Amino acid sequence: MRVTNSLLRCVATVLVLFFVLSGQAVAAIDNVLVSNLSSSSATISWSTASTSNGCVNFGLTTALGSTGCDPGPDGELHVVTLDGLSPSTTYYFEVVSGAETDNNSGAYYLLTTTAAGAGTPYVAYGLAVHSDGSTPAVGKLVIVTVRSAVSVSYPLTSITNVSGLWNVNLGNLKNSATGDVFPYSVGDTISIFILGGSDGSGGDSVLVTGSSPQNCGTIVLTVCDEDTTPPDISCPADVTVECGGSTDPSATGEATATDGCDAAPSVTYADTQVGDVITRTWTATDVSGNSSSCDQLLTLADTTPPAIVCPADLTVECGGSTDPSTTGEATATDGCDGAPSVTYSDTQVGDVITRTWTATDVS
Repeated sequence: MRVTNSLLRCVATVLVLFFVLSGQAVAAIDNVLVSNLSSSSATISWSTASTSNGCVNFGLTTALGSTGCDPGPDGELHVVTLDGLSPSTTYYFEVVSGAETDNNSGAYYLLTTTAAGAGTPYVAYGLAVHSDGSTPAVGKLVIVTVRSAVSVSYPLTSITNVSGLWNVNLGNLKNSATGDVFPYSVGDTISIFILGGSDGSGGDSVLVTGSSPQNCGTIVLTVCDEDTTPPDISCPADVTVECGGSTDPSATGEATATDGCDAAPSVTYADTQVGDVITRTWTATDVSGNSSSCDQLLTLADTTPPAIVCPADLTVECGGSTDPSTTGEATATDGCDGAPSVTYSDTQVGDVITRTWTATDVS
């Protein structure tokens, strides 16, 4: 697997799997996020350019009608938990900070609660510190997602305590595509992003070890002024695809990317094929235009033999023809070769001829 970077690395790495619903580059309200989804509750978080209060207006229609507010003191980060929601139900919402209201340009934001159920409890925890490397980063928003080979979870969020520590329970993860319990397993990627407002941001990715509670390490917040560092990108493993099998990323794996200043760098891919090998080049690009890429190799292989059907056994009168045109011929089909060759050979013991038919495909 080959990895290339278009620019030199110079700031901390953070994760890509940040479900940002608001994409404003500079705004009083930014980074609107839905997390901690369950059958009866959800967490709404966002940041503001200056210290303010924070509330969420929500409801089953765009008329909204209900309100929940951040119970903490005014600040740049706002977290509101909505309780008493109905399972598998879609809600509209807007966020309000000071005199600013963000209703997604009049379309309103949406969240859909999940079905009831939870996975096996598993605690992941870590530490956030300021850029000096030692001072605890207190009251910062921690966003955690988990990705398996073929799916990604909704995010979980937590707030760092007075010691800069945070923790989440991976048993509360839900699949972002289906809303079902997300069945994390050893080797899945835990991605952590810490949103620190004017104190900066930071993040990292670690693998699920299977040993709970799992220490995910220390993350140092970095203030981004001019971003010249490309994202870090990780390609899925090279794979062999059986002839006729799917080469879609949902089947062969997707690349992930992390960036020190962009919580959600875009990830795209392009394929080139030479013979039986597809080179899939994944590219991650952050909001400043910095990019990096890596290659995944998909080898197309035919390891399945043809299916062959022999003619029925029969008795030939002495002196009669034993030619296949008289006694019957075998037929064969193959998923990758439209016309596999069919041959035969005879062995005779006494009055019995054993005719062995063989089908061979192009591979």
